[in-house]
Amino acid sequence: MACRLVGLSRSAYRRPLKGDTVADPDRAFREWLRAWAKDHPRYGYRRAYHDARAEGWVVNHKKIQRLWRDEGLRVRGCFISCVRVRSLTEV
Repeated sequence: MACRLVGLSRSAYRRPLKGDTVADPDRAFREWLRAWAKDHPRYGYRRAYHDARAEGWVVNHKKIQRLWRDEGLRVRGCFISCVRVRSLTEV
């Protein structure tokens, strides 16, 4: 019906190409997420979700988890080197 009003045949109408759409609708949030992860290296995507919601971003936890994985963000582990002290009796 809409094609008739415009004067196009149904076979001539097609969906917009990916090149015609916006490159990345989440670009601003990705930048925020990278900056947040750099400022908080020991926090993960769950804490990022709560901080993002507190700052006013309207996102759900699944989107944050997907973007966290896509950006390759990781939580830095605890690097405590355990030094074994040999007792004098072993020497």
